[in-house]
Amino acid sequence: MKEQIQLIDKLINEDKNFRKAEQIAWELYKSNSQNFHIKKILALVLLLQQNYVLSEKYYIECANENPNDFDVNNNLASIYAYEEEFKLCEKFAIQANNIDDQKPGPYIHLADLSIRTKQFEKAKKIIDKCFELLGGKENIIDPTLPDNIKLRNMYADVLISLYGDTPAIEFIKFINEKSREQKYFGEVFGENLYKIGDINIKSLSKDEVQDLHSIVDKKYETEHSKFKNTVGANFALGQYYDSMKNKE
Repeated sequence: MKEQIQLIDKLINEDKNFRKAEQIAWELYKSNSQNFHIKKILALVLLLQQNYVLSEKYYIECANENPNDFDVNNNLASIYAYEEEFKLCEKFAIQANNIDDQKPGPYIHLADLSIRTKQFEKAKKIIDKCFELLGGKENIIDPTLPDNIKLRNMYADVLISLYGDTPAIEFIKFINEKSREQKYFGEVFGENLYKIGDINIKSLSKDEVQDLHSIVDKKYETEHSKFKNTVGANFALGQYYDSMKNKE
C-alpha cells in the first residue's frame, strides 16, 4: 500500500497524470474502503479531475470521521465554490482557517466569496493576507500552482474595481518582471499579457510584443513544453493584432 500511495503522489505532483492516479486510488479503496487516508486520496484525485459529485461524497465521509482535518475542509470549500453553494463554501473555508490560519487556501475561498458579493475592500484585505503568508506578491509566479493564477486574477479584478485599470496593469507587469529568470517565464508572461490585453490592449508595449514573438519562436525540447510555454503568448499576440486591425 505504501508504494502505491507514493506512486499516486508522484503521478499527481510530478507527472500530472490524474487519470492513472485515480485508477490506483480505486484499487486501494476497494481493499481499504474504511481507511481514512485512502478515502482522502480518492477524493483528491476525483477533485483534480473536476468530478465534484463523487469527490464531495468521499470528502463528506471523511469530514464525518474527522471534522478537524484541514485538507478535507479546504477542499470541500473548493467544491462548494464551484457549485456556487456559497454558504457551504464559507462554512468549510472558515472551519479550515480555524484549523490552520497559516495556509492561504481558505483565505482564497473567502476572498473569492467577497468578490462575488462585491465586497472589494474586504477581498483586498484577505488577498493581502495571502501575500503575507506566501512571503510577498513576487511569490505567486509559479503557474503549476493553480492558487497562484487565481490570486493573480482576483487581485487584478479587485484593483480594477477599487482603483481603476492602471494599478491592476502595474501589478501584472510586476509579476511578469519577477518571472523573467524563471523556467516558466513563457507560460507566465504570455498569460499575463493576455490578461492585460483584456483590461486595456493599449497598455502592451512594443518590447512586450517582441517578447511574445521571442517566446513563440524559441526552440523547445518537447511539443508539450512548447505548447505550455507558447499558448498564452499566441493568444496574446492574436488579441494584439486583432486590435490593430480594428484600428485600421
